[in-house]
Amino acid sequence: MANPEHVRLLLEGVTVWNARRSDLNSIPDLRDENIAAQLRDAQLTTEDGKPNLKDVDLSGVLLSGCNFSDTDLSHANLTLADIGQARLNGADLTEAILLGANLRRANLTDCTLVDTQIADADLVGANLTGSRPWQASMMSIFSPFRDLPILDLNAEVTGIHDVLQVSNQLKEYYGLPDECDQKEFYFRGESKNTWELTPSVMRRSGADEYSLRNSECDMLVDLRSRRAEDFTEASSGLDRMVVAQHHGLPTRLLDVTRNPLVALFHASEKSPGADGRLHVFTVPRSMVKPFNNDTISVIANFASLRRNEQNLLLGKTTEETVDDADPGYGTKFELGNYYDLAMNRLHQFIRLEKPSFQKIDPKDLFRIIIVEPQQSIERIRAQSGAFLISAFHERFEEAEVRKWTGFFPLYHHHTLTVPSSNKPAICEELATLNITRETMFPGLEEAAKAVTDRYRRP
Repeated sequence: MANPEHVRLLLEGVTVWNARRSDLNSIPDLRDENIAAQLRDAQLTTEDGKPNLKDVDLSGVLLSGCNFSDTDLSHANLTLADIGQARLNGADLTEAILLGANLRRANLTDCTLVDTQIADADLVGANLTGSRPWQASMMSIFSPFRDLPILDLNAEVTGIHDVLQVSNQLKEYYGLPDECDQKEFYFRGESKNTWELTPSVMRRSGADEYSLRNSECDMLVDLRSRRAEDFTEASSGLDRMVVAQHHGLPTRLLDVTRNPLVALFHASEKSPGADGRLHVFTVPRSMVKPFNNDTISVIANFASLRRNEQNLLLGKTTEETVDDADPGYGTKFELGNYYDLAMNRLHQFIRLEKPSFQKIDPKDLFRIIIVEPQQSIERIRAQSGAFLISAFHERFEEAEVRKWTGFFPLYHHHTLTVPSSNKPAICEELATLNITRETMFPGLEEAAKAVTDRYRRP
């Protein structure tokens, strides 16, 4: 129960509350109060009639079960506040600070979260329908690249020596142990330098530009139903996705490698008339996760949801979903009870592989992760393979990531050009190091092709 004295002090206005709250003899307690209604009754409203708590200091205050519906809480300080099960639907939390706040099972439907600090906030069970949480600052304010400009690299690769030089430059510039987070290096090669850095299931295709994206979960189920025997050893959502991609199904996994020469092979081996591209990612080690990590389970099983369920959990509004099919919820997309249904389905998928799994942090849906998969597929072992994966992000260029989560860079991203005129010579250089299609794609088919090429007369 709220302390009546504390409620009366808040109703004297933000200025009085901020000045006198430190004089209270106990932790400020406003639990279960309909704050929005009482502010209106006291005529403490904005010009457009919203309950007004702009700039209020509610840090550490007990606010569980409170009603702040449609309240202006912009620039408010709610650090370490207990706001569990509170109603914040429609509230304006622009530039509010909720660092470490307890928001468990709070209703944040249609909130404004522009530049809201929610790092370390507990959002388990919170309803984020239509709140566009990607506009908030969800990660730690600390960035491993905050004071480190991106390294200026030679933008053209003419041979193996250029790639080795780049690797040495990266290690020298980024590789010194950082007291907070060491750096890792990953590479990706593409035979054409005009392609977007987008996982295959997210790419435009045909007249219905996003038909594959909208059918992601159906494709995974369909393939498993047709070739169940190929998935008998795939015990997790990630395993199934890796197997599916290995056999050509578009997924949200984007291949990368630890070996820069493997990436150079992919940038040089095909499309002889087009320049290739070599992507270089310098990432904090905290962004790299093993195959059995809980965050990976959340993101991988997210792909098993229908597209409209995915959009609900990402807090998207109808403005962000104009290209998506919406077969399940129709015009009721905005209703918050469907959010809980979608979240429960995601829990069910995860618990099929991890029965003791407890909670989903909604912030994990907006992360970009590099996952180190199990080396069960020979091609992954041969290519030192790993994957970029995200539930929210559909492109992985640093500039594209910043458009959505621009509060700090997650990683540094370089692109190097492999001129088409240099591709044949580069492939010959790589062959001397035994980097060929036969070694990159181990199997009888490529071995047979290599033998044929060896004995074919000029």
